[in-house]
Amino acid sequence: GSNPTDLIQLQDQDFLMPYAVDNSQINWMEYFVKILKLSENFNSITGNLFLDLNSNSIQDTLEPSVTNRMVQESSSGRITFSQQNGSYHLGVLDTGVFAVTPAVLNYFSAVPVSQSATFTSLHQKDSLNNFAYQPVGVANDLCITLNGFSTLRPGFNSSFIIAYQNNGNTVLNATVFLNLDSNTTLLTSSVA
Repeated sequence: GSNPTDLIQLQDQDFLMPYAVDNSQINWMEYFVKILKLSENFNSITGNLFLDLNSNSIQDTLEPSVTNRMVQESSSGRITFSQQNGSYHLGVLDTGVFAVTPAVLNYFSAVPVSQSATFTSLHQKDSLNNFAYQPVGVANDLCITLNGFSTLRPGFNSSFIIAYQNNGNTVLNATVFLNLDSNTTLLTSSVA
């Protein structure tokens, strides 16, 4: 970033270790040495991201977690990303009031738009800063990709994968058809 000091977090399950790094240094050895300077004086903002398909602001049994989505603290610009279970952990190196907001997700709006965490001293944790992504209108958006692992050449075998992803906010039941050229023979296929 543009600040001379950025926060880098390493996450090992529930333990966060923030590092202060002086990114104005050109000497890479000095840069890496600064990464290794640990600070145990921080506060943690935690919560979960999930799709709230029925818009009740509660993660019900069949509502999936939102993974790999950025969450940002407004005043410092510090960021983190949600884990496989939708949880996020964001370390801040000071006391005060901090606002966190999740990244935009197409066809959904985050409820609430932001969460506020207040810390009066260090070594505190503010949890339950959850964000429910609720559908906005009806959006049918199915993405299908075909990726080859090698170039198609006459007389040689080739492998490829067909993948699909629902990028919209409605449940879609779709069937994918692959029409091969009359000179092409399908050897095997499987559904993963």
